[in-house]
Amino acid sequence: MSLASTLRTVTGRTALAGLALVATACSEYEFAEQDLSVQHLAETDQVILEIDTRGLFATKLKWGESPKFILERARDRVRRMATGERYLHLLTFPLIFDLDADVSESAPEEEPWIAPEALVEFRNIFLKNVHVDASSAYLDAEGEVAVTQSVRLEEATACIAAINALITSGVRDALKQSDLAPKDDVLQLFESKRSRDNLRAFMDAGGDWLTLSEEQLAIRIPMTPADVAILIKGLAGDEDGNAKALGTALLGGLDELVLDNGVALFRFPVEKDGAIHWRYRGERNPAAKKLAAAFNDAELKPQ
Repeated sequence: MSLASTLRTVTGRTALAGLALVATACSEYEFAEQDLSVQHLAETDQVILEIDTRGLFATKLKWGESPKFILERARDRVRRMATGERYLHLLTFPLIFDLDADVSESAPEEEPWIAPEALVEFRNIFLKNVHVDASSAYLDAEGEVAVTQSVRLEEATACIAAINALITSGVRDALKQSDLAPKDDVLQLFESKRSRDNLRAFMDAGGDWLTLSEEQLAIRIPMTPADVAILIKGLAGDEDGNAKALGTALLGGLDELVLDNGVALFRFPVEKDGAIHWRYRGERNPAAKKLAAAFNDAELKPQ
């Protein structure tokens, strides 16, 4: 099972779609490498993200776009990010967040499971608490476009609580849809009755999907042994080079995976510098040189 297939299953597709008024479906660019660190400061209830993204290349968002338009749009996005725009492209889809986008204050039609006012409230929490303290665009060691960002999240406890609540709402709706939908011949993640009952029990008990402290990031997902096997197989799949790179980035930072009483604990420890780190290493794309050439010499400085 590929990583893409894994993300389209019950919790991967619908729970993350709960970030609908913060997340965007796709980006004007992709990239070859990224170093991402997350540090929790308990005394001030802040989270600090340091993001260094390298080897950017422009991507089309729909059919019929001209190469010139695609390059100009990606260049514009990079320029705005370099001046502090709250646009975060973390690791891969669906972790793409555009807080400064002009969005309608209504729930997307494809997400009818949550009231529009609840989504607006969720978005407003992050609009209030996410700040870009520093950002710049530069040429990396390969002569390709790179962006570095230092992002601060205030009121981290409230933000994480909101994420947990929204994921629970999304998963409950996904379970309703899954119960009605026809099943594939091959059993996938969370499709068995045992898996779905396990998810419901976790949510009924008020379980938290995500907790963050100065010692670790803990992700808890109700899973059967079969679910864990399917997930690991998907993350370790090798049919897609970039999917494999993402799996390596995620699993590489994992210190412990424990399955206890129907709940899988994914533990990501804090390293000596006080942060949790993910290191994504994908493939360099020839189109990255075209994006670099679209900037003038004054805009991108080698580091």
